[in-house]
Amino acid sequence: MQEFLFSATTPDGRTVHERIEAANLDQARYILEIRKYRAIEFLTDEHGADIRRAARSGVTIPKIDPSLWTAEDEVASRRRRGLAEKLVWAFRQHALIFAVLAGWVVLVLHNGPPYRAFAWTGFILLPLYFLWFVRLVLPLTLFQLILEASVWHEWKRLRRLIGFVRFLKKFLTTAIPDKELDIREAASLAAEGRLADGLKLVEKYRGHPDVAEYLYLTRLSGIYDAAGEYDRVVALLEEAAAKGPGGVSEWIDLAMARIRRKHDAAGARAALQNIEGREVPALAQAFRLIVEGMIAGEEKDDLRAYEYFRTGVEKLQATGGSPLLQGVVAEARAGLAISLARLGRKDAARSILAKERPLLEARKETGLLARCDSAIGVVGS
Repeated sequence: MQEFLFSATTPDGRTVHERIEAANLDQARYILEIRKYRAIEFLTDEHGADIRRAARSGVTIPKIDPSLWTAEDEVASRRRRGLAEKLVWAFRQHALIFAVLAGWVVLVLHNGPPYRAFAWTGFILLPLYFLWFVRLVLPLTLFQLILEASVWHEWKRLRRLIGFVRFLKKFLTTAIPDKELDIREAASLAAEGRLADGLKLVEKYRGHPDVAEYLYLTRLSGIYDAAGEYDRVVALLEEAAAKGPGGVSEWIDLAMARIRRKHDAAGARAALQNIEGREVPALAQAFRLIVEGMIAGEEKDDLRAYEYFRTGVEKLQATGGSPLLQGVVAEARAGLAISLARLGRKDAARSILAKERPLLEARKETGLLARCDSAIGVVGS
């Protein structure tokens, strides 16, 4: 049995976030419908357990009491955007203690010297607690910076951050697994023409007991994507989809690779046919809509492409807060701009492209940018 996170409307009309145990998503939906839940939307899928096992491999993560980390808490955590929002949330969890210690110090300073033991205790405790808080949020901060550097293809900065985390791990326990650091570094090396070095870095995870084969293949495809070897990307994702746990995400990943990198609309449609009639969780559905937009755009069905892109981006932004989604959003909005331009709405297309161009240029999506400029009619395109 697996545990799935979902949102739904209860029989008495309340919107809730809860968890349910079932063999798969289809069974989970059946159980919830029997209980008369409505507007059911799943936020995790069949590979969630495999991802958690891989993420926890080699790191010490204390078991969380479900009563202290509810489904509502998990959903809120998933939807927090950017490092600033995450740090503000973390600070709020400690705000009461900071307020008490700060009040203690302010009171002592107001009374003035001479400062006795009570006063010096406050002077010492406030900075010590602040340092302990920094220790708590430092891994989160570094990991967010690593993800942002990865999205913007700032490869040298990425490797500096990874090097600092590895140094830090010699002295402090963090929840950042070595596997994640190695895969991110491998992609950066591949992007700079050192594919063999990148592959050597991650080879040790092939067949690892904590890393499901299909997950390894999926992450390996990202390294080949960074190297620009798109035929290999598609082949690896085909293998991952065949060896996956029977969910939908692997087929959507394959469809996206076929349409995004090979402009193979027929192949992308063939991949999506494998999930017809299946339960599709919220995040995967957002990706599916964007893939459908890419297919429609490739076929120059611009009205359909516009609707798919618009809905997919809205759903993606509402569902997840990971920095990694920024690249997908930028490409989807660029596709939206192309469709708008071909529909005669070139001013709107220019506005969208102006916002997304810096990230697309950083990611070297030159082909996509050229198609945008051609559709909009940019001089020199």
